[in-house]
Amino acid sequence: MDASPITLMGAVMGGLSTMQPIGILFFLALGGVLYDGIGPGAAFALKGIASIALVVWLFTIRNAVTDEIKANIQYGLGRKRKSYYDEESRRRAPGRHRGTESYAQIRV
Repeated sequence: MDASPITLMGAVMGGLSTMQPIGILFFLALGGVLYDGIGPGAAFALKGIASIALVVWLFTIRNAVTDEIKANIQYGLGRKRKSYYDEESRRRAPGRHRGTESYAQIRV
């Protein structure tokens, strides 16, 4: 999600929120079938095989992802998100408060 362009952030978050429960339900059911059909170790073997396949896939697409991130940064799609804790944002903050302590002081 951090590598996605800021204009697609909502779509990425929606996709993650939709696919995670579907994956959980699918793999819970598959793990139960493997546990009942083969044995207790089969569910763990499935997890191990899936992890190895994920690592191999990530190493396969690593260069393509890095190139895409560099292109997004070059064309301004992957702008740095501003935070209150950035030095530039702090200078522009109303009253130039450095933290919550100055808001909490009681003024007489």
